[in-house]
Amino acid sequence: MKEKPSILFLNKRTKPGMKFIVFSLMIFLLSMGLSIVADPDQYFNEKVEKLWDLDGKDKNDISIEVKTANGVTNPIPIYLSQFKPLAQEFQILPQAENTITGKYGTEITIPANAISLPGNFRKGDIIILELIEVINPLDFITSGVDLTYTDARGKNHIFESGGMFKINASYYSRPLRVKKGAQLQVKMPILRSNPGNMKVFRLDPIRDAWSSLGDEAPVPPGGDPEIPFRYFSGIPDFEWHNFDYPNPNTGCITGEIEPVIKNPPYTVIVTGMDFRGATVRNFNTGEFAINTLKDKNVKIIVMDDKGNLGKTDEIKVSTKEFFLTKLTQKSECMNIGTIKIEKIPPSIRQNRGEFLKYIGLKDDISP
Repeated sequence: MKEKPSILFLNKRTKPGMKFIVFSLMIFLLSMGLSIVADPDQYFNEKVEKLWDLDGKDKNDISIEVKTANGVTNPIPIYLSQFKPLAQEFQILPQAENTITGKYGTEITIPANAISLPGNFRKGDIIILELIEVINPLDFITSGVDLTYTDARGKNHIFESGGMFKINASYYSRPLRVKKGAQLQVKMPILRSNPGNMKVFRLDPIRDAWSSLGDEAPVPPGGDPEIPFRYFSGIPDFEWHNFDYPNPNTGCITGEIEPVIKNPPYTVIVTGMDFRGATVRNFNTGEFAINTLKDKNVKIIVMDDKGNLGKTDEIKVSTKEFFLTKLTQKSECMNIGTIKIEKIPPSIRQNRGEFLKYIGLKDDISP
């Protein structure tokens, strides 16, 4: 008579050692499944906790790319990355009210107990705040943050910025959040060439879109009357924020690139001269088309991947309102002709002052 098959093909002829291994494996898998089903949230949290090394290092070292509502990014030209605005670090006790001041004069006030702390936080420990300020023209070019805004009706705008900042908090490299209902306060120096009243926007990292928080408020009495500030008291969480006028009067510029040698991609930068903001895009051919604001003064800078550079004089964008998308034609854009890329000495690229002088920009506030 044939022997009936048993589970996992175990039968009388199976060696005892093999039976022990198979049954041990079954018991292990069953216990794992039961533990996950019994408390899935605890299982998930334990797995997440193991990703964090509490000596201060993130084992995954994940970087997040900032995107816009249109799914595009503002790439940082590789040879200009040394000029990108850097994070300034501050240590605070979260149980007390804290005010930090950046190198450009931005003030952030964090109320006492406004930050949500992890369960392993010990009383008396410090947390780390990081502040990035974007104020000077070169800061906008190298921030990696796009200033295109699409409103609820689908209308595209480009921000005229009154200053931008990013603030984050961490405990042993673990990101923290602001408690629900708590609000931070911010004061930023008023820049030249900016409209009067502005709104405050926050870049939602989940939706990849700017959202309005409301209008700026009058600066509270006190402080230095010689320094004009913009003020807002309703910052609900960390990440990028911007004092802005969302200008609906958009325009478009197109042209051709004459390279030293063909080294695509080419990075094309349109930077405002009578407003603060920059649009940066990469192009894989010798033709480009890029959005900006109509009837505004701008400069266009082109770089290849070898650090060679081309630039225009200050030009006035046409008064024709247009916004280039995948569904519209670049023939509607203002054609500025050809921009010739030239070799520049490394000493110019490596020195902020020399580079600004070469491209015809200057800092509003000395870094």
